[in-house]
Amino acid sequence: MWPFSSKQHQASLSINGSDAFDIGKKETILDAALRQGFHVPHSCRVGGCGTCKCKLKHGKVRELTDTSYLLSKQELQENYILACQTRAKDAVVVDFPGWNKTAKPVSGKLLTIEELTHDIFELTIELEEAISFLPGQYMRLSPADGSLPARCYSFANVGHPENPKIISFFIRRVEGGNMSNWLTDPAHIGETLIAEGPNGEFYLRDIDGPAIFIAGGSGLAPILSVLEGAIEKSHKVIFHDALFLFGAREQRDLYALDRIEKIRQGWGGHFAFKAVLSAVQEDSDWAGAVGMVTEHIPDTPTSFNHAYLCGPPPMLDAAIDVLVSRQLNETNIYLDKFSDQSSS
Repeated sequence: MWPFSSKQHQASLSINGSDAFDIGKKETILDAALRQGFHVPHSCRVGGCGTCKCKLKHGKVRELTDTSYLLSKQELQENYILACQTRAKDAVVVDFPGWNKTAKPVSGKLLTIEELTHDIFELTIELEEAISFLPGQYMRLSPADGSLPARCYSFANVGHPENPKIISFFIRRVEGGNMSNWLTDPAHIGETLIAEGPNGEFYLRDIDGPAIFIAGGSGLAPILSVLEGAIEKSHKVIFHDALFLFGAREQRDLYALDRIEKIRQGWGGHFAFKAVLSAVQEDSDWAGAVGMVTEHIPDTPTSFNHAYLCGPPPMLDAAIDVLVSRQLNETNIYLDKFSDQSSS
């Protein structure tokens, strides 16, 4: 029997197996969760990033906006909703996959800011205490003084070899983005941040077969984390063939190529890497692949058993359509959609 409120016509909410609590008629699931002290994943709070997606397991809800532009067809079929854009109509049970409900916010100091491209920077942060995370997951970062709302950023490493308290992230500086500009301003080196997490369900599964990895922009962070983590742990996927496609606009947008080469050298099976540029300048000396990433996904239907995708939603949606059309089971496609709203 569900542990719902006994009040007649009173909506209630249960999160990841918690006891049910009352939720107001005009209160979103996200607002109710935060009010109750649940630090569930969220970022923009206006339905623009998809960070607060959760699975509706029981009950009826009213959605305030169309979510098909952020949630995949598979997620919609599996009853995923956006907590910030959904209100409960009766006794509702939701589940936030990958959410670590026991994790507590931890303070950290901004150590370094390294410019990787004209708009992407690598940050290192030293936490007050070491945390445990799965390569591919993310943290929510915010200034300790509360001057800016928290934003979500994926780990760009698998842990520091000498100091487990040090973590790193790739941050894309978004025009007009308060948090991304704050984080990439050298004036803030040494300042204190609050890190919440880790969270997220983007991590390497126990797969046995060839895999394709696709990244775009700062979406390279979780892909690198996953690949380097697989090598460090001698995950069995590294003994199978892999293809890594990295989509960017211009040659100046490519970065971390030395780390990718090191991954290639440490892979047990055949590891192919291809950078694809979509906006090559006429005077460029680029001799590599051009066009959209999806144009370079192999035609052979059985080339890959699994896919890991990170980057802008349009790129990932197009990639999913191509992979599914080539007989890749959609349940074996794992993705992490990046958007300006979730990281600005």
